Amino acid sequence: MSRAPQRMNSQQVVRLLFSLPDEEDVLDDFSCGLRKKVLIHGRLFCTDNFLCFYANILGFKTKQVIPFRDVIAIRRHKGSITNSIEIACANKKSFFFGSFTRRNEAFQFIYSLWRNSGYCDESQDTGVWSDDEDPPPTQEEEEKEGITMLPTEDEGDRTETLKAILPITPKKFFELFFADDATYPIKDYCMERKDTEFEITNWVENEELGGWTREIKFRTKINGPSIGPKTTRCHRTQVYKWVDGNLIIKTSSKALDVPYSSYFVVEDEWNITANGADKSIFRCLVSINFLKSTMFKGTIESRSKTDVAADHENWLKSARAKCLGDVPSPAEKQPEKQIHPIAKYDEVDLKAYRQKTKMILNSAPNSVNSLLLFNTICIILLFFYLNHLFGRLNELSSRARVDL
Repeated sequence: MSRAPQRMNSQQVVRLLFSLPDEEDVLDDFSCGLRKKVLIHGRLFCTDNFLCFYANILGFKTKQVIPFRDVIAIRRHKGSITNSIEIACANKKSFFFGSFTRRNEAFQFIYSLWRNSGYCDESQDTGVWSDDEDPPPTQEEEEKEGITMLPTEDEGDRTETLKAILPITPKKFFELFFADDATYPIKDYCMERKDTEFEITNWVENEELGGWTREIKFRTKINGPSIGPKTTRCHRTQVYKWVDGNLIIKTSSKALDVPYSSYFVVEDEWNITANGADKSIFRCLVSINFLKSTMFKGTIESRSKTDVAADHENWLKSARAKCLGDVPSPAEKQPEKQIHPIAKYDEVDLKAYRQKTKMILNSAPNSVNSLLLFNTICIILLFFYLNHLFGRLNELSSRARVDL
């Protein structure tokens, strides 16, 4: 009795296509182009330890596998290809991927994967930005802006995703970002990310937990492989408390519509510790709490931590402006006033412009008359030529009839 062949899932297809180890799973994929002699459009698949590009154009197949262990730098790049990312390898060879729909999102994800792979030597990584873009701020520039980034350190099962010195006290931090009437509340950040169905409760004192709690619900986009659901419902439970004047905010997050969502919970802790009279140290720690055992534990943990780390970095970029001064929300921004191109000229330029325009208009009738005269002469010459041609043809026809 014959057995029907089993269909491979998309993960198995990618492993087979690129000869990857069985434990490698696709964490995300992006539509983009690889620069060879021409830009070859295909798809870039991202796993824990590899970047894999595949294209099939009119039967001509292109495959490229880049192990993270060979990568020495990942840069945004502005060259002949717009919105491109450069992957520089130890063999002095670089791969350029362009035509991303969302280049910054792809860059942040790929860079986070490389950093979490263990092959990123941050002490030697001096080229995350290309020469044609603004380099990351130096420590002196960061101090002028008021925020100083610090190296992160893991604590057991918890991964430290962010560490920085902020120019505000823990109390001010809470008032700006987490109070019920915060200046830049979490809802504004979610709206910037295009999240929908947002719901949030006010803080309520919880004696059992020794702090204050609130619930947050929203629907957000899934930045993962192009299979399965495109969005997911998210449910967060937040708890904050004060310890010796320092602020601790803990968040438990569940994405309800992703695969294996009932198997794990993302635990997120923010520590805002006083550092002097008017500064604080801001630390973000994340861990994955598994409720059930699964063979995909490594993949879930790696992908979740990568996503949370990218989200923390994006939040700090948005909050940075709020730390240094108010920034109007998109609804408050007024449309820029459109200035007519002539308005950029001064009075002398306008005078010369008017004189030149007047000369062109005055000379227009003469130009038109000359053109009409030229066309008339051409028509007359063409008439005489055709008349001569037809006369010659009639003469030849008459001779032919006489010969017959």
